[in-house]
Amino acid sequence: MREWVKISFVMGFVVFAATSCDDEPSFPITPAVMDLEVIPKGNNLADLNFSFTDGDGDLGWTEASEAGGQKDIDIEYFEMVDTEWVLVPNIDLDQVLTPNLTPAGQDKYLEGIISVEIGFPPRVSGDLSNADSIRFAVRLLDRAGHVSEFTYSELILP
Repeated sequence: MREWVKISFVMGFVVFAATSCDDEPSFPITPAVMDLEVIPKGNNLADLNFSFTDGDGDLGWTEASEAGGQKDIDIEYFEMVDTEWVLVPNIDLDQVLTPNLTPAGQDKYLEGIISVEIGFPPRVSGDLSNADSIRFAVRLLDRAGHVSEFTYSELILP
């Protein structure tokens, strides 16, 4: 009986040690944006929610002056006109500057969800009469200048 207790204790410790030393996630140093969702809130507002990763944790700025006028969340707006997506330039969508998100400690990766409130739907020349549908695109820029690919929302009927 004594041998069984020793073996089960050792086996229990090995299982605990193996599960408690999981490898940390490994993400590329270029930020990635996934799962862009647009949630209308009423009062001409909507939330753009998306998940992101960054392998070296260099998203955001301590002060706006560090950013040198560039924004780290780039939001684009498209309208579908006659079955083609058309980028609508120069609309009133603020590009976003996030606070410094660099984690403390040796593990610098970032993984999370960002939510940005925007005017919705964006007004282009006062109306959306030419748009069959609309969508948004988002990408991230980190302090090292790495830029994610654009991620697009689902089609939205205005």
